Amino acid sequence: MGDSNERGMLEETSQEVSEESAQESKGGDEALAPGAVTEELKESGETATDEPEESEAEPSPEEVIADLEDKWKRALAELHNVRRRSEEERRSATRYGISSFARDMLSVCDNLGRALDAARRESGENSELLEGISAIERELLDVMGRHGVRRMEPLGEKFDPNYHEAVFEAGAASGDFDEVAEVAQSGYMIGDRLLRPARVGIARAKSKLMQENEAGETNDE
Repeated sequence: MGDSNERGMLEETSQEVSEESAQESKGGDEALAPGAVTEELKESGETATDEPEESEAEPSPEEVIADLEDKWKRALAELHNVRRRSEEERRSATRYGISSFARDMLSVCDNLGRALDAARRESGENSELLEGISAIERELLDVMGRHGVRRMEPLGEKFDPNYHEAVFEAGAASGDFDEVAEVAQSGYMIGDRLLRPARVGIARAKSKLMQENEAGETNDE
């Protein structure tokens, strides 16, 4: 009885082992199916037949020389421009660097002018005081002139808003329209730049109607 039971268990174990072997064999066949192998070979073939990217062609010696020559010319032109700008800035700094100082000195010139007017009124044209103040003013203007500062003389000139500041108007029977008739405060230039505009009075020519009215009043008298 015991032997038969052992013989049955051995047969069942043998059958299970046979079934597992059959399933493993079937799985291996599926993994190596012809379609899968063909697909793998196809992909491998496509990868193998891909053409490598073409490398950029190296420039010829003539092209290299032309490129270097162009870069050299550009660098030379830039260097020339830098030198020119530096020279202009240096000249500008030399010429206009004293603008603030010169502008502060204008009040001294104005006060000397007022002193001259007062000396003329008090002592006349031939006084020693007038001569002394005039000599100081000339010396001051000469020193300022050596540094590029000069006084404008706009009396009788055409009014120019770029250099003149109109502070009042004065009618005139004759003369050009918008002519500077009086200078209330002198203007100054430094180089070719305006340091201070001249404050002036403008002589406007009278209208024709005003001239006719004045002429009629004169005839009536």
